[in-house]
Amino acid sequence: MTPRGRVLVVDDNPDIVALLRDLLELEGYQVHAAVGDLVLPLARAVRADLILLDAHMPGLDGAALSRRLRADPCLGYCAHPRRWASALRGRAQ
Repeated sequence: MTPRGRVLVVDDNPDIVALLRDLLELEGYQVHAAVGDLVLPLARAVRADLILLDAHMPGLDGAALSRRLRADPCLGYCAHPRRWASALRGRAQ
């Protein structure tokens, strides 16, 4: 079966990664997950159609990682418009 698309999930919480993986795979997506220093090399290898970033990770947060992904010459396709959302009350960008 051909996947509907490739999704890269970036989160420091393994429970969130597992939940997103299960939901997306049920819908037919191929899901990859990474945290920390593994994100950029995996993003280059996977060439995901969608990257879901945790906005509040320790160290490199979602906004900083998004800037790095967009600045990477191998990942210029990531410069698409994006929407930030947070599970924390009162936090949406």
